[in-house]
Amino acid sequence: KLAKAIFVGVRNATGNKTADLFNGFDTIAAKEITDGNLAAAKGNYIAVETITNENAGDILTAIYEAASEELQDEEHLKMFMPKSVKKMYEKWCAAEFGAAVYNASYNKNVLHGTDNTVELVGLTAMKGSKFIYLTTKGNMLVGCDQKSAQEKVKIRECDNPKLLQFFMCLFFGVQFEFIEKERIIVAQQTAA
Repeated sequence: KLAKAIFVGVRNATGNKTADLFNGFDTIAAKEITDGNLAAAKGNYIAVETITNENAGDILTAIYEAASEELQDEEHLKMFMPKSVKKMYEKWCAAEFGAAVYNASYNKNVLHGTDNTVELVGLTAMKGSKFIYLTTKGNMLVGCDQKSAQEKVKIRECDNPKLLQFFMCLFFGVQFEFIEKERIIVAQQTAA
């Protein structure tokens, strides 16, 4: 269940669930906002209103436009968001552009007006999240320890020849490589 905890995990040393193993991206972002390291004044944070079918395109575009020019100049940006937000964007596009002549395909995996440089990535792991991340793929780090002797994998054969059991001890975590405005802007949906 690591993939489901990658954004919502909250480190709890006494916990025994996957979501207790490490702080996820949303947990890290919330702490960085509280500490003032992600802030509108620093150009790496923007508060936006709650996203709906009617405003999804406008808000996602506003997030892109609030990003620094250095970030906008990156060729391959990713906008990570909950799947529900991506679906709202698709509905917004259908309502906004409909059957426009230039709309030759229904490829709504890129943010309109960005010359196909911003890929929209809807993630199940972000279900219920209020955050949206505009950054490069390489800035969102996922790591595990594969060099020390502390990680172990044990494969156990059972009585059933078609069944194997895997036991694993591993270290796992996520982190942003940089949170400066040149590499990321974090948007947080707030109540209207």
